[in-house]
Amino acid sequence: MPPLPQAKRDKPDIVLMQAADSAKGCAKELRQDGQRGALVGVSLSFFRTDILSSQHNGSDHFLSEHSSRGTMRIVSWNCNMGFEKKRDVVMSLQPDILVLQECSAKDIATTDAHFKHWVGANTHKGMAIIGFANYEYTIDSSYTQEWPWFLPVRVEDVPLHLLGLWACVKDQRLRYVRVTHQAIDHYARFLSVPHMIIIGDFNSNTIWDRFHREHSHSELVAKLGSLGLVSAYHTLRGERQGQEVTPTQFMYRNLAKSYHLDYAFVSQAISRSCEFLIGEPSEWLHKSDHMPLILTLSI
Repeated sequence: MPPLPQAKRDKPDIVLMQAADSAKGCAKELRQDGQRGALVGVSLSFFRTDILSSQHNGSDHFLSEHSSRGTMRIVSWNCNMGFEKKRDVVMSLQPDILVLQECSAKDIATTDAHFKHWVGANTHKGMAIIGFANYEYTIDSSYTQEWPWFLPVRVEDVPLHLLGLWACVKDQRLRYVRVTHQAIDHYARFLSVPHMIIIGDFNSNTIWDRFHREHSHSELVAKLGSLGLVSAYHTLRGERQGQEVTPTQFMYRNLAKSYHLDYAFVSQAISRSCEFLIGEPSEWLHKSDHMPLILTLSI
């Protein structure tokens, strides 16, 4: 994460230290990998898990109640490791599809689901897409390990294209928003469909544009816009990029150090009939520094 702009700077040495630590961690994973080879009926607000009734009966493998009502719920969450101990709380949200960041390969392997696929260089810390609802899931042929932590999945019988992501660090030059730019360029054809969603931990925000003379967050938003994709949060709330009222991440789990780093970009067709929610810190901060995103669509 780049340092904050002057207007919002708060102990920049801490922000820079976090960025450096994260860069070292992602770079280490890559080294290890080399060694191994106008809207209607929409809403957005904080939510509480007890508002969402759960059908969870001890097994992760289920078709959620809302699926039978003609809707699909997609949850994205950077779980900050230890998913095995946090599985029940996210399952209470009844996800049809779960996009997870900072999860281990082992925890995904032991998750009971119709579809699951984990990617990453460090088996203890990668990203995954898990399909709980009984759809036909296919990893698109455009998938490449050239851009780690970007996973294109087709939900064939909806139909829907989904790109789950965790924007990390590939090398010293390609970091966070810059690597996302490269991945979006690669997946442009996959993204050019009427029903498309990109969701995950982008690790970027317009407030850091000045640190990226090229390939900034604002340029990324414009690039996605040229593909017909808009941010669900900003569209429903009418807020500008970089001026978000509701944060999605709290550095070091500190309420005073809040950022908006997680996004769901959706096609125009989806934006006209979706609901988007962000987790409430009082419910989630003890589990992770990131709040979950809940995107519900009509299908």
